[in-house]
Amino acid sequence: MGNLEKLDKAVGQLEQQSRDLGEFLRVYELVTSLKSDIELSRETIVKNNASFNELSAKIQNELAEHSESLSDLEKRLLEKVRELYDDNKKYQKELDDTINSKLEKNKSDMEVTVRSEGTQIQRAFETSLKSNFGEMRQELDGKFEEYSKKIQRNTIILTVIIFIQFLTGLLIYLY
Repeated sequence: MGNLEKLDKAVGQLEQQSRDLGEFLRVYELVTSLKSDIELSRETIVKNNASFNELSAKIQNELAEHSESLSDLEKRLLEKVRELYDDNKKYQKELDDTINSKLEKNKSDMEVTVRSEGTQIQRAFETSLKSNFGEMRQELDGKFEEYSKKIQRNTIILTVIIFIQFLTGLLIYLY
């Protein structure tokens, strides 16, 4: 039995070693698979890195071109802004000159109109005064004539009354 136990032990060890070897083979296959995956990933990274470097160089070139283009656009924009500013100043000056000349013209036209209207008002006022004075004079002359007639009539009546009183007084004195 001793040998059987030793044999059984040896078989158990062999089975254990066989399992360990199987496990090792599985791990080795996994390591080999991972190694090939890592190698493939490394190659992809190298390719992608090269592509990235190319793309980066292209982007740098494009950025440089666009930077120059932006600088040119900025210069042209500043020139346009200056032109517009100068044009605006010219237009503003022309507008100010036009407004001033129109204001001066309107001012002189208004002065002439005011003088003309003032003269017309003065003439109308004088004409109105003359006609009013003429009407008042006619009314006054009419009233004066009326009062003159009344005064003459009253004077005649007074003279007649005085004469009657004188005659009455004389008659009274004589009788």
